[in-house]
Amino acid sequence: MELTENPYFYDFINNIGVVLIATFSYPVACYFINQEFFKEPRFSKWKVLLMFVLIFNTITYLHAFSTIPGSVVFNIIRNIPIFFLFTHFYVGSSWKKAAAFVCTLYLLHLADLFLTFLLPMSEGLETHNLYGDVSGELLLYIFFILVFLIPLTLKPLKFLKEDENVPKIVWLTLILLSLNFYGIGLLIIFNHISTFVNSVLIVCVAMGWFTMMFMLNRFYSTYEKGIEDALVAQERSHYEEMYNTLNTHHEGVRLTKHDIKLHLNSLSQYLATDPERAQVYVNGLLSQIKLERVYSYSENVDFDAVINAELGGVDGLSFDVTVDISVPTESFMDAIDITALLGNLLKNAVTAAQTQETGFICVKVKHEKSMLTIVLENSYDGVVKYVGDVITTRKKKEGGLGLKQVARIVKKCDGTLDCRHDEERFRVMVCLFL
Repeated sequence: MELTENPYFYDFINNIGVVLIATFSYPVACYFINQEFFKEPRFSKWKVLLMFVLIFNTITYLHAFSTIPGSVVFNIIRNIPIFFLFTHFYVGSSWKKAAAFVCTLYLLHLADLFLTFLLPMSEGLETHNLYGDVSGELLLYIFFILVFLIPLTLKPLKFLKEDENVPKIVWLTLILLSLNFYGIGLLIIFNHISTFVNSVLIVCVAMGWFTMMFMLNRFYSTYEKGIEDALVAQERSHYEEMYNTLNTHHEGVRLTKHDIKLHLNSLSQYLATDPERAQVYVNGLLSQIKLERVYSYSENVDFDAVINAELGGVDGLSFDVTVDISVPTESFMDAIDITALLGNLLKNAVTAAQTQETGFICVKVKHEKSMLTIVLENSYDGVVKYVGDVITTRKKKEGGLGLKQVARIVKKCDGTLDCRHDEERFRVMVCLFL
């Protein structure tokens, strides 16, 4: 039931309280529902709220004073594009906007259902005062309270504020749930049944929807726990990989020290007795040596191990690799965080650069005055995937765990993460405050 259909509405047009309720209840309720879904609006919150009020009331009052009939069906058709437009004042994925739109439509419809439930209760309560019948005004105030209480029920649902971390199946489930219960609500309105049965059905619809929503929230919590476990496993895997790399290098140095004396003794004797054989011996040694490119010489074991291990795979490809690192030799940051952060950034850079025939990677790492700055630039194919305004992974598998790791460590250090790109170059800059 729309406010413009209420028989008491025009009786109280001179009552400022009623006018304010009629003007602000729906758009402000829409605003609060969308606030529970989205982290940030495209404009300031006050501008968004003002646009909600202006857009909704302009269309509503044009309809109210026109010759177009104010049926329930037409009011629904009228509200659909308005509520859908409201979601575009926020940053978020298309799936999330669709879920917010359908959820808004259902929750405000739920407030209307409760109003029809309370309507018989107002009979016999009519008294007269300066403004006329109290029952009509009372219903409007009850409706005003309802549309502000309903958004509060969304606060415990933590997955609503998420975006790229939420799988599409969650948003699809929310959309289907809202449409299902919305359809049940419409059946209650259009079927003429007893007041008691009508009231029971309305309460059941409300309880059913909120129960399913909390179950959906529970499902997301389980899913999120699985993601966290996967991140921990990936951290452990990265650290073990770096540990094995360091062990391999250490073992190589130890073996080289052990063998070099023997090789020098043999070479010395060949030079004294048979110089040509000495040359053959040297050529044989050189053919057995695998020259591995070392990109980082900072003497900080943590940083050198990650950079050299990740960039070691680009040997033999048409890569232009530049590394400029200036960090203290002693440890100043948790080794696991360094491995996860820098390792994931470098993995993504190498993967992107490999899509080009002649790729490049440029790494700059600097530590100064308790601030660590990492700037990483690489070539790529010019294709970037967004969820809302957030860059996300293009990989089908692994679910973008590397990006989640980077974001977690940046947040842990109260840092900043900035990603920029043009058609040929992708640039990531991370600042951590240690």
